[in-house]
Amino acid sequence: MPLTHTPIFTILQPAVVLADPHVLSDIRDRRSIIDAIYDALVRRDDNGDYVPWLAKSWTVDSGGQHWRFSLRDDVLFHDNTRLTARDAANSLLRAISPEMPGELGTQGVLRSYLEGAEISATGDTILNISTAQPAASLLDLLVDIPVVRSDALPGALTGSGPYRPVSHEPGKVVLQRFDPHWAGKPPAQQLVWQAIPDAHERLALLAQGKADLVVDPPHSVVTPPPGIRLISQKSYLCVIFLLNLFEGATGDIRVRKALNHAIDLAEIIRDPAITAGQADPLAGPLTRSPGR
Repeated sequence: MPLTHTPIFTILQPAVVLADPHVLSDIRDRRSIIDAIYDALVRRDDNGDYVPWLAKSWTVDSGGQHWRFSLRDDVLFHDNTRLTARDAANSLLRAISPEMPGELGTQGVLRSYLEGAEISATGDTILNISTAQPAASLLDLLVDIPVVRSDALPGALTGSGPYRPVSHEPGKVVLQRFDPHWAGKPPAQQLVWQAIPDAHERLALLAQGKADLVVDPPHSVVTPPPGIRLISQKSYLCVIFLLNLFEGATGDIRVRKALNHAIDLAEIIRDPAITAGQADPLAGPLTRSPGR
């Protein structure tokens, strides 16, 4: 959804947190803020296809292990220093380091895919990634690894996205437009994210003109109030339940099969307190791309 050209664009969502961009998370409320502050090498378009971003092009050998990314040379960080391939390499190494925590069971996910990878920069614009095994899913991983300035402090990571943070307090984050952004001047001068946990209150504030966008309106809203447009878009969030296969009853494949057959996915999806019908069953842990 394109932003309106306005001095201040206010977004209400269930939670607002200014998180470390390299802590992998499926929580959309966090990802939306991170994506406004930071750029990644690759991003997805509205159809779920990969498109160039900080990397303007890339090549991979026939074995799917050796990747070469050509980066843009006109990207500035928010402190007006120029982004280089060294920043990209160090960002990837930071994201997969053993010290980097995870969230909702995501700790070590990136590392499990990229463990043993050789990541290096050639000059200012060439990033080289050689994986230990063929990595057909590499672009999918890179979408979720923002590039930060190499020497930025962990508590104040500097990004290159269209907006830069100017204030942060519990439940509220304010971002200011970064005019020199390589993709062009963003439309809104400020983005204000505010946490309003109750869905009905979010919608009421929108109807009163106190917000420009609310995330996750009440499931019961089929026809929005006059003057309000309802927009829906499939997300990539995949909800899974992990079982201990090494000890206890779930080490027995018969128990796991019984649990699998006993779970009524259709009923879970229909439940108004869970997804209210706005989810699809999956045969495995990989989310389908929209339209596929």
